[in-house]
Amino acid sequence: MERTLDTVPVSEWGFFDESIPPIVIAGPCSAESELQMMMTAKGLHDFGIHVFRAGIWKPRTHPGSFEGAGVAGLKWLQKVKKEYGMKVCTEVASQKAKVTADTLRVRAAADAQSDVITLIPNGEEFEVLEELDGWLKVNTPDGEGYISADFADVEDFYPEAESKIAEAERLAEEARKAQAQRQGSSSSGSSGKSYQGNGSYRATSDGSSQQQAVANFALQYIGNPYVWGGSSLTNGTDCSGFTMAVYQHFGVSLPHYDASQRSCGSAVS
Repeated sequence: MERTLDTVPVSEWGFFDESIPPIVIAGPCSAESELQMMMTAKGLHDFGIHVFRAGIWKPRTHPGSFEGAGVAGLKWLQKVKKEYGMKVCTEVASQKAKVTADTLRVRAAADAQSDVITLIPNGEEFEVLEELDGWLKVNTPDGEGYISADFADVEDFYPEAESKIAEAERLAEEARKAQAQRQGSSSSGSSGKSYQGNGSYRATSDGSSQQQAVANFALQYIGNPYVWGGSSLTNGTDCSGFTMAVYQHFGVSLPHYDASQRSCGSAVS
């Protein structure tokens, strides 16, 4: 089932103002029936509560115990909103898949015969976008694709809310780091080592060539281990993972698959 929700930030609810008392959000821990929801909502509304919440999906530690009403509970929340004019909310969880195979293929479609988009190593975690029959649609750095559910552990995670101030600070910090990385990349060709082809290196001083900067950066990692499906320049990578990681340092995104990389960029003579 596609997990798409039409959510509205609390800052846009229309009644958060320093001049009014704190907003109280109340409701049952878990939505168990329509009657329970409506009776609870009426009592809270009559008491002056403006925001109603209820858990729709409630995993329990005891196997086989009640795990929430699911989609039916969303309809009950809509009815509460319609009849009592209350804002309604519930916890929103995403899912992530952790690779359990040594190396797992990410395919273009939910089919073992479809093209391989990239390879991902053991222990990597990716957001699950959709669950199909034995397949998980995941979001990887190389794009969206499908992995076999037999070779991944899936669990829920709850993203933490972020204030407007914290969001602005985070975006500013990300922009600062990106700018520093670009400046570092542009100057990385001013010094370093260049491979001569006879097992020796020579110092380089030409910082005007971006191509030379890319080559100098890549040469630092010659001799590190080859790991099929890997993409770590220090701990090990395969051929396409090596080029992907090197170009990623310079702000260029490439897929982790040699056939896909051949279709990127422009041909030169």
